[in-house]
Amino acid sequence: MFSPRLRYLRYSKIAKLVCLACLSFLLVVSTVVATNSENNLSANVEQTIIVNPDDYLNAIDFAAELDTEEGLPDLKWFSLNPEVYLHWHVAAVPNNPATLVVKPNWVSRDVEKKSILILMPKRSSVYGVAVSTTLNIFKQKNIAADFTIVNYGTIEPYGLALLEKAKQDNIDLIFSVGSVSTEFIQENFLGSKIPVVTSASKDPVLLGQTDSYEQGSGTNVAYTSISPPFGTLQTYLLELKPELKNIAILYAEKNISAVKTQVEPMVKIAGELGINAWRYGVVDREQAREELISLVPQAVKKMQESDPTLENSIFLITGSSSVYREIATINEYGGRVMSVATLPDVVQEGDESAVLSIGAQMQNVANLATLYGTKIINGEAKPGELEVGIVSPPDIAISFRRLRATGNKIPFNFFELASFIYNYEGMTVRALGQNVAT
Repeated sequence: MFSPRLRYLRYSKIAKLVCLACLSFLLVVSTVVATNSENNLSANVEQTIIVNPDDYLNAIDFAAELDTEEGLPDLKWFSLNPEVYLHWHVAAVPNNPATLVVKPNWVSRDVEKKSILILMPKRSSVYGVAVSTTLNIFKQKNIAADFTIVNYGTIEPYGLALLEKAKQDNIDLIFSVGSVSTEFIQENFLGSKIPVVTSASKDPVLLGQTDSYEQGSGTNVAYTSISPPFGTLQTYLLELKPELKNIAILYAEKNISAVKTQVEPMVKIAGELGINAWRYGVVDREQAREELISLVPQAVKKMQESDPTLENSIFLITGSSSVYREIATINEYGGRVMSVATLPDVVQEGDESAVLSIGAQMQNVANLATLYGTKIINGEAKPGELEVGIVSPPDIAISFRRLRATGNKIPFNFFELASFIYNYEGMTVRALGQNVAT
């Protein structure tokens, strides 16, 4: 609407500058008013984050110690749910791509806030789900906290420096997101005065991080698990296929936590039950598809020796991201063998899906971890007193499209218990336990 007026004034430099300045002012005012209106913010609430780069450690300062194939870590891949931005200011730290600062926008500057570090080891889309869940729950519970989110990229000196800075700053809580971060905490931060809650991490009992599911660790760490206890998974698999003969376990050799918490326990339990369990590990994560094209047919051939129809055989897809990302490849070469995943996210809409998953949906795991965090922050519990947080009963997801494609069946009670169901067209008909209109 300004174009005729601007054309009229095109020969007047002064007029141009005045007009542009007025336009910029109007846009700024409009943005602030719109933001206040949308978020129902009061006039004294902080509208921007002033971030001083000197207040945050930078991965580049540890480049000389770099021991990773992926280069310097960053958070360019990291994504938060849109709802988060309604209640939180999110800002990047200048010239520090591995760090984000998140502050509540519903309180004024002078309100005392908790200080929380979220430590992540690598790129993973599920981490965005976990962190978004945490931020949303903190808002729901009206706990004002300043969050620093860091991808330390498994660079040990960088991670150690972050933990040392946490001590110096006397922060209130650390969330270790991912099994690698949790292992790093276990090795380098156990016994600290600062409490830690694990999130998006594998079974701490099987990893030897704590002794019991029913008792607290007695340390500064409260544990949660993305996996049900292995005995629970065993029970579900035997109910799924009472005459189960063969299990082909697909995993990544370098994913040590998956090997310890899923591969080795399954081989042990299967052996005790007289079930064949074979390991098929991907060696090079970057070549996962090529390796699976070879491994999956080998597994099918092996299982057919004792189960010609493959009716009593399954693929167990572990929580190794390089493997489950190739679910389309597994389906293509796996024939009618039922694919069972330990992560619900591997069962999804369309054809690129496992038949079934038995595990814990990331949002539910993050709910548990965050509730532990809020109890600790509010002084309602000590981390060492909290038992291992487990989603029980486990989340079940079913793709009826893949079920029909493989000619398999499932018990009716699996259908009743399922949190996620995808119909014969591959469309969502149940999500988070709620029916979805199609």
